[in-house]
Amino acid sequence: HRLAKFARSVSTEHESAVRDAIFKAYFIEGKLISDLDTLVGLAETAGLDPDEARAILENPTAFLDEIAEDERQAYEIYFDVVPHFLFDRKYEVSAVHPVEVYRNTLKQALLEKP
Repeated sequence: HRLAKFARSVSTEHESAVRDAIFKAYFIEGKLISDLDTLVGLAETAGLDPDEARAILENPTAFLDEIAEDERQAYEIYFDVVPHFLFDRKYEVSAVHPVEVYRNTLKQALLEKP
């Protein structure tokens, strides 16, 4: 969470790149994403300064308020399963479902947009 918040503070593109790198590292490459050096390497791969990323990750208070707010919001919507997707703060899909469920939910959310 801290690394994603740091990436977001740089740009939304960096945030996306970090999230993609973490997912690929964990789900495809089988890397230990709780390892500090692994996370720093992923940050660098995503275009972030590795020294800054390490400093953020080693600082237990970095982005603490932002992370606490995310947790508060998750609790508010009863977010207790991973994966959990919330579309337009109205439509939720929790746990693992066929792609069609996600597609239909996203379509519904988009259809209601003005």
